Amino acid sequence: MEEKLLKSFQGFASFSEQEASLIISKTKLRNFRKKETLLKTGETCSAFYFIVEGAIRQYRTTEDLDEITLNLYLENNWVLEHQSFTSQKPSTTTIQAFEDCTVYELEMQAIHELIGRSPSFFQLGKILEQPLRGIELYQNLPTPEEKYRAILKHNPLLIQKFPLKYIASYLKITPETLSRVRNKLSKPS
Repeated sequence: MEEKLLKSFQGFASFSEQEASLIISKTKLRNFRKKETLLKTGETCSAFYFIVEGAIRQYRTTEDLDEITLNLYLENNWVLEHQSFTSQKPSTTTIQAFEDCTVYELEMQAIHELIGRSPSFFQLGKILEQPLRGIELYQNLPTPEEKYRAILKHNPLLIQKFPLKYIASYLKITPETLSRVRNKLSKPS
């Protein structure tokens, strides 16, 4: 399992074997059961998580108690509530295990300790950029069809793993629109 985590870190910067071992020593392996929350609305995000196994959903609850999916995460993804983590203010979203998950947790305190030891650990800050890229890739496209095609191209496992109502909410379209797009794309040309 550590290999996946180390490979992810190497995607941000080149760490020596000693530095990689130090990072591993600062992470905690944790398990979350399906529907268990990693972060609740109102709590302050003080860690990021690397998914070894499982799937995680991030959502916001409206005043009408509707849930709006903000992000969907799969294995080898980093998970955090970006706004709460960087501002150290209470989260406006919930991060919940969609299925049983195994994650590595890296707490803010551990990150500060690492940075105090070597400036090369500043590269860990690139993890903060990761969740935002996925959201921008899909949600900023102009049409529902383009949004869905982007998921099919860049992350088809999302469609296999999550129910269509979550995919539709994530893409900021209605489930009915998503159904029409899927039907249109499944018909032979």
